[in-house]
Amino acid sequence: MFTRVLIRDMPDFDRVGMKYFFKNSKIDEDPDTIIFAKMECIFELNFITQNIDIIHKFDPPLLSQPDYFVSNPEQRRFVIASTDDGIWVDLDQDREVDLDRLYKIRNILDIIYDTETKEFYMLSNRRYGKIGFFLVKFKADDPKKYNYMTMI
Repeated sequence: MFTRVLIRDMPDFDRVGMKYFFKNSKIDEDPDTIIFAKMECIFELNFITQNIDIIHKFDPPLLSQPDYFVSNPEQRRFVIASTDDGIWVDLDQDREVDLDRLYKIRNILDIIYDTETKEFYMLSNRRYGKIGFFLVKFKADDPKKYNYMTMI
């Protein structure tokens, strides 16, 4: 064991999603930071110093604890979602887009990132209140450039 951090004793870890990433480190350096998401923000924990820094604060926050947290390889664009709420974040331009409102979806079931096409895929079971199988693909750099892959 390298180090031990008791996050259960840290109030910043209330309602944090279960998905997380090691922050990209320089080639000659060991990783020392983990990126997390919760209802209010994306934040990072340096597990050596135990410092916590907010990367991006959501406006408005998610409706519930995030179930999904996906990043592009550069860790500059993220999709954070719970079953009924989804947000796309661009750290370079300090922008966010409410995805469930943009795509008129609910019951988000999964999100993945395709490194070859540089696109996110989001799967949901409701669109305009109708039950179905809805797979939307959108550009990592602009979620307003999207296509529905399936609408059953």
